[in-house]
Amino acid sequence: MKKQEETEPITLIKNIPYHESIRGENPALDAWIPEKPGKTLPACLLLHGGGWTTGDKGDERERNMAKKLCKMGYAAFSANYHMALYEEGPYRGRRLQSAWPKCIEDCMEAVSFIRRNANQFSIDPEKIAVIGSSAGGHLALWLATEKSCGISCAIALYPVADILKWGGELLMPAPFDESREEWRKASPAQRLERRPSPILLIHGDRDETVDFRLSVDFYNKLLEKEYEAEMIIVEGGRHSFDFSALSEKQFQSTARFLETHLGKE
Repeated sequence: MKKQEETEPITLIKNIPYHESIRGENPALDAWIPEKPGKTLPACLLLHGGGWTTGDKGDERERNMAKKLCKMGYAAFSANYHMALYEEGPYRGRRLQSAWPKCIEDCMEAVSFIRRNANQFSIDPEKIAVIGSSAGGHLALWLATEKSCGISCAIALYPVADILKWGGELLMPAPFDESREEWRKASPAQRLERRPSPILLIHGDRDETVDFRLSVDFYNKLLEKEYEAEMIIVEGGRHSFDFSALSEKQFQSTARFLETHLGKE
């Protein structure tokens, strides 16, 4: 991909509603569009982390990655989605609403919205990647396993790849014993009967929040089924980082992954 200058202009559009929520709110996304007259760009959708309970499309991590993606020649979008709500604040007191399944329905709608409005944003509707971090990584992997979504590829940073092993109680509306099939449907690691979109996993081996072995196990499952997958292990990496934590070699591997599946401008 052609190297871009630091001063290349980017149009930032904030708080674009992409559909109506069951709570009467309008989930929104932000768009970073490199100003390239006459160019049709591939697009990347960012999904923030936060245990399906906290986080925001405008968090520093998402802003940093969006700007980096624009420098690489991609349009970037960052979306909010339905999250769990607790009576006394995040993870405190009685849970008033769960994130699932509304969170993944929002994410699917965000992809559809970007695709439907491709002309407005000067993007290629057939070249959309999803990049998620932590809980957002879970959602990115889920979208990669959903054929109807039709994304080009997914990058999952320190994701929750299998909610049966970690995180399900934070995500799901009912305990596993009462909702086994729904838990399996919500877990990317349990959805590998069909070939997913190409996947890149990025995880730190010192992650004290989401064990990086979940990503290793998921990666091995993909390889066993001869699905297209890559993995980057960040030595000493803990939880919650962006592309700046990668070595030059690791970042170039990430860039090549996107170029392979999204193409060049």
